Amino acid sequence: MFNRFEPFYNESMRKTVVAFGSLFNQIYFNRKDSSGNTVETSRVPLIYGPKEKFIQLLKSESGITDTTHVKINLPRMGFEITSMLYDSNRKLNRMNQKISTSSLSSSFIEVPYNINFGLYLFCRNLDDNLQIIEQILPYFTPDFTVTLNMNSLNTHVDVPIILNSVNVVEDYEGDFETRRAVNTVFDFTAKTYIYGPIKQTGVYIIEDANVRIYDGEDTVANSIKIQDFGYTGDSATLSGITYYENP
Repeated sequence: MFNRFEPFYNESMRKTVVAFGSLFNQIYFNRKDSSGNTVETSRVPLIYGPKEKFIQLLKSESGITDTTHVKINLPRMGFEITSMLYDSNRKLNRMNQKISTSSLSSSFIEVPYNINFGLYLFCRNLDDNLQIIEQILPYFTPDFTVTLNMNSLNTHVDVPIILNSVNVVEDYEGDFETRRAVNTVFDFTAKTYIYGPIKQTGVYIIEDANVRIYDGEDTVANSIKIQDFGYTGDSATLSGITYYENP
């Protein structure tokens, strides 16, 4: 029923996830000494994973040896898909099709979906947290648009990514030996599209077109031809298309 004998994969959702992650994979932060001089510049690592995974990593220790244990370095960022919802406000006629005359392929119109992302930032102190937040917020007013190449029929698709909310949480639970963590949760919505299969169409290119104009005073057999013009060429190679005109 649902194209079970001809599986397809346009990677439209995957490309949206990759585009979202690429916005945040080159964020750096500085650490300064008491004189205001920069002593360290580092990139914030970014991975795909749920928030609970980061919380568990913060609480656990990795063992270099049986007697040496280290904790995860901060700051660190992660993101995940939290939900996907159909967007009826962007709905188009589902019977519409897109056709490529160059490749003789077609596909039904795209289906609008909103993909919600959660972006998580974990820092050791508040200054690092605010510094990284300040490198993200100016670009979202409240949306930032990326252009994606979804498939051969939709090579330039604009996908707005909207920043919905920002929540900062300082975790003070635990005793004095418990590691402090400053967490920030960003909520985003990507207004993207999902595409169906691309199939070869039954559309044929017009190889020859001819128009004859007569004086119209009598039947066609007895009329005088005034002009004869048209186009001719090779539809198989799309070459040799010429225009002719015979008065």
